[in-house]
Amino acid sequence: MGAQRAWSRILSLDGFRVRQVGFETDKQMPRLQIDLERGGVRRYRCSGCDRRTGKVRDAKWRNWDDLPWGPYRVTLRYRQRRLNCRQCGIRTERIGFADPKARVTRRLRQQIGLDCQSMPVSHAAVRHGVSWGKARRAEYGFLKEWG
Repeated sequence: MGAQRAWSRILSLDGFRVRQVGFETDKQMPRLQIDLERGGVRRYRCSGCDRRTGKVRDAKWRNWDDLPWGPYRVTLRYRQRRLNCRQCGIRTERIGFADPKARVTRRLRQQIGLDCQSMPVSHAAVRHGVSWGKARRAEYGFLKEWG
């Protein structure tokens, strides 16, 4: 099994595979940067109506923070496309592992929200290296899903 395939299995992001992995150690906290690419079919889901389309207008890199791996903070990078949807017009493609406009993955948001239930929000924010506001929004999203 190749290294990219092993990384893809470890991350277990449906529909995505690992293209490249890099380490950044020059900052205060060491960071693992993982570049993703879409696997399989080259048609993308519209974030508005959820229809599939192959009409791509352009693409730009987006970053999401993910669950830490050992001492490393993890950043997922993906070249997200803007689509020409017949029904909605120009929209971004739907990403399965993160909410629209979010800068953290769903599983990190869930972990922060869970930690906020057992400790103060400011402590959970420091533990996960996010701002207090981001931790508060994660707690709110967690409670909204849970109840």
